Amino acid sequence: MDKYYQTAKFKAILNTYNELLKGNNSGTLDAEDLTDICEYYHYKGMVKEMMYTLNYAINIFPGAVAPLALKARIELFNNNDIKAALTLAEEIEDTNDIEYIYLMAEILLSQDKVNEANSFIEDRYNNIFEQQEKDEYAIDIANFFLDYSMPLLAKAWLSKTNQKDTKDFHEASARLLKEEGKYEESETIYNHLLDNNPYSIEYWNELSQNQILHKDYNGAVNSCEYAIAINPEDEDAILNKATALFALNNYDDALKCYYRYKEIVSFGDTSSVDITIGHILLYQGKEKEAKNYFEHAYMVSEDKPNTMIHIAISSFENGYTNYAYNTLKAVIGNCEERWKTGYAYLARCCYELKLEDEFKKYLAVAIKRNPDESVDLLADLFPDGTDPNNYPTTPLL
Repeated sequence: MDKYYQTAKFKAILNTYNELLKGNNSGTLDAEDLTDICEYYHYKGMVKEMMYTLNYAINIFPGAVAPLALKARIELFNNNDIKAALTLAEEIEDTNDIEYIYLMAEILLSQDKVNEANSFIEDRYNNIFEQQEKDEYAIDIANFFLDYSMPLLAKAWLSKTNQKDTKDFHEASARLLKEEGKYEESETIYNHLLDNNPYSIEYWNELSQNQILHKDYNGAVNSCEYAIAINPEDEDAILNKATALFALNNYDDALKCYYRYKEIVSFGDTSSVDITIGHILLYQGKEKEAKNYFEHAYMVSEDKPNTMIHIAISSFENGYTNYAYNTLKAVIGNCEERWKTGYAYLARCCYELKLEDEFKKYLAVAIKRNPDESVDLLADLFPDGTDPNNYPTTPLL
């Protein structure tokens, strides 16, 4: 659960709101408080309550940044409605607020206008006169671009700050190194941060994620255990530990962690966890139980095509080739043209099922859409060192 929702401060805000709903004037809430409640409802999967509270906040506080920015993001990311997002953004009064700047940049990024987004942010930066404010802004923007996996832009922004010996700078630097694949260098920074704050669950979790990424799974388990010792109900630590144990093929203990995670996070889109649980159960021969988890994954998923593809991948990896083939073919056939995931798996299914014409068809698409996945799934069918671009014209072994 988001750490903020466990604090006394947020619980008091939520209690005040609940009393207001009952007609008891027990306190007052501002636009930011109401937006926090909206985000809490979103986290809990309470969509109806979220939208009611959000519209209430916008009506009570017209022009306020927080609720308008949240509703604009819902239009942008959930409804893919750029026009509606822009209309809401135009209602925001304080166009110097960082949330407004983020929102406008996100709208541009959603249209693949990366240079325009960066220029928009740069214009605001150039209008700041206090050096400390400029430094803090640069670090904030570096983190913003890291959220969008854009390390080059993040690095450029991080280089603008003079605050190179602050906690915020070190945190952003560690994130940047992680995004660049420099996991051990990133770990060095997190270890330094932990020396100064050994009870930071966030740092332990970031460290464990780094360790997972460079396959130090035992180290990741160890880091997770520190985090769990601090807070036995920290969902990120439990999930990271499950991931590391799964990678170590310690499926029994991984399942315990996944089940524990499901106890704590019993709402929202848990489809990726449900699929992994189903994968383990399928591996253990528990088909009926696996099916239940796969069905639940589909039911709660916010991206059903992607979920079905990963269920098919899990089925293929457990030897259910026919099911994987039929599922992948049905789902991928209805996906947009730039869809990348699953084609190599479909090609492999065709190979295993001796469907030669379809194998050639999906092999060509897989190489074009996702060469990395193609190498992982299909390299063993060709002579060592074969360039994946040459797979379609190279005789099979």
